[in-house]
Formats: sequence, structure tokens, C-alpha cells
Amino acid sequence: LKKQLLYDSQAINKEGKLVPLPRSPCVSAVLAMFLESKARHDTGEIAEVVSGLETYFNQSLKPVLLYKSEQDQYEAFLSQKQSEPSKVYGAEHLLRLLVKLPDLLPYTLMEDTAIDSLQKHLTDLLKYLNKNHNSLFLKMYKKLDGANVSS
Repeated sequence: LKKQLLYDSQAINKEGKLVPLPRSPCVSAVLAMFLESKARHDTGEIAEVVSGLETYFNQSLKPVLLYKSEQDQYEAFLSQKQSEPSKVYGAEHLLRLLVKLPDLLPYTLMEDTAIDSLQKHLTDLLKYLNKNHNSLFLKMYKKLDGANVSS
């Protein structure tokens, strides 16, 4: 997954490429597949974590997760489609959230035991993303101009 993050940064910030939107599978679908994979082993706590992650993703995408060069694409696509970011963006942006989340958690009002439990589930999600890397992440981004923001 580290290689994915490096590719992501290089492609977008140095090569002027973007992730074509909408992505399939989208963040909502990735989280649903993860939840389904854990359903046999979990008591329901994971469903709450997945729901919270999706909400947090939707709220943090523009201010925290997007590179500056992705802002125009975000504005153009979401103004046309009127959709939640988790239904448009994919695993590439979800991975960015998972990397930034540990730095953001100390600023929440969560108790230490809840943070520990959340971190366990986030680790499981990272393992899921790594195991399913080929089917969840794009192999190559596309060079897109401001007018061509979708695939």
C-alpha cells in the first residue's frame, strides 16, 4: 500500500494525472465489501466503524484528502452529479484517509478504549485493501484536462 500512496502522489502532483471519476468500486462499495468479509467474525461493532468511516470520508475529502490539483475535478464532478463523495471516489482516496486518520484521532472526544478498538478495525481494513489491491486500485491514472473530469 505504500507503493500505491507513492504512485498516487507522483502521478497527481508531478505528472498532472487524476483518478478518473466515478470510480468503481467506490468507497461505499469497498467498505460494504469489507463489512461483508468481516460479518461472520464480528459482533456488529464493525458496522458502526464502517458507517463512521464513510461519514468521515464524505466530510474530510475536500478539506483534507484532495491534492490541490484535484480540487477543480471535485468541484466540476460533484456539482454535475449531486452525489456524496463516497459514491464517486474509490480506494485511492480511502487509503489517504486511513493514513491521515491516526493523526486526527487524538483530537476526537473518543475514549482510549474506543480508539484502540477503532485502530484494530482500521488495521483490518488496511489488510483487506492490501489483499484485494488488484481489484480495488487503479493500475494507472489518466492525464485529464479541466473539461474532461470523468471517465
